[in-house]
Amino acid sequence: MDKTSCFKIVYAKNYEFLIRNLKAHMKDLIKPEKFPFFYGWVIIFAGTVGMVMSIPGQTMGISVFTEDFIKSLKIDRTSLSQTYLVGTLCSASVITYFGGLYDKWGAKAMIVCICFFMSLALIYLSELEQIQQFGSHYLNINALTFILFCIGFFIIRLTGQGLMTTVSRSMMSKWFDVKRGLVLSISTIISSFIFSASPTFFKNCINTYGWQSTLFGMALVICPGMLVFGYLFFKDNPEKYGLHMDGLSNKIETNDQTDSKEKNVTLSEAVKTLTFWTYAITFTIPSLYGTAFVFHHVAVGKEFGFSSEEMGLMFLPIAVASAITSFISGVLSDKISLHTILKTLLISIIISLICLPYFDHPIGNAGLLIALGTSQGLFLTLMSVTWPKLFGRESLGKISSFGMAWVVFGSALGPYIFALSFEYTGSFVFGTLLLLPIPLTLLVLTFYLPKHK
Repeated sequence: MDKTSCFKIVYAKNYEFLIRNLKAHMKDLIKPEKFPFFYGWVIIFAGTVGMVMSIPGQTMGISVFTEDFIKSLKIDRTSLSQTYLVGTLCSASVITYFGGLYDKWGAKAMIVCICFFMSLALIYLSELEQIQQFGSHYLNINALTFILFCIGFFIIRLTGQGLMTTVSRSMMSKWFDVKRGLVLSISTIISSFIFSASPTFFKNCINTYGWQSTLFGMALVICPGMLVFGYLFFKDNPEKYGLHMDGLSNKIETNDQTDSKEKNVTLSEAVKTLTFWTYAITFTIPSLYGTAFVFHHVAVGKEFGFSSEEMGLMFLPIAVASAITSFISGVLSDKISLHTILKTLLISIIISLICLPYFDHPIGNAGLLIALGTSQGLFLTLMSVTWPKLFGRESLGKISSFGMAWVVFGSALGPYIFALSFEYTGSFVFGTLLLLPIPLTLLVLTFYLPKHK
């Protein structure tokens, strides 16, 4: 036996030993089967908290610190955008691997690890100025700053936008089937409004305590705060505790409600289907376009004659449209084909792209805000229900994380594409027109997807 084979055997044995010990120490202090009501509702609350706690790793949370990063660390805007792109792309490249760990370790162990490293990333970002000063004695300050931001953005994007949302959403999906769309839409509405309010809250904290203290405070909220909360309340499949999805009393009743046996598909099987790729690529567009709009909203407003205050107020109708659409589509997702919702999502994306060149006109302005909010609401619903409904729960971590990798990939490219559009044409319109053929093509493909119940 060669050295490589020996190494693989030793690694595999130690890896399995690690998993067994990690699960053994993740004791359930709270017993779901002892609750007077279905524990799935606690899961929805806990998962929603997890989604909210991902904000520091989302573009909406990071963008608030952009000006402070530029001023304090003497990095130009283009270089900062490039570090954000590199860090986000690197996180997208490894998220599927960690999604596979979720399938093996479970929600509790994953959330504990995620919170620990996310907190470290926030502390790291809060100390970047001091790290830069120390490292400048050994490296070129520009190269050093670029590397430092790439590392920070990689970890915070991986743990925040990538894993925190994937684990929270996947956990909630495992506890409901018949009511999955309804309960996840409620979770989405709550988290969406908190998301929309977070930039103002963070900005007030920065103005009061400074950007470094704000980041450090966020780290303390994540660890020990969210870490302890997740350890107590995050749970895996209801069957582990003698319960059934939706709180139904027995398996026969569950089968009567769902009218089908759960279909479980592996990632390798899923990626061979047109259905998977149509949904996955579609999900990149709201992420790409929405992230770019948020990241450059002040500059977009300036191009069309709006002040930064006016642009800030425009997020309210987007949030309202998103919340209403998310709730309605969530309820409908339990009753109609997901392909119908997918078609509606693509149509709303196309409308929002067409409306941007007419953003300074009342009809174009209203059309963009409503269509953008609608697309975000439909996107959030489909991101929550698609993978478990079409491919089952057995490999949900790996499949959903691979789908999330494309979402993260889109969020990385969006701001950069818009920046290049503005740099070379003096307008953001070219960037939107460049994207238009993609949803049009995907819309045509939806008519060739195999039907599902």
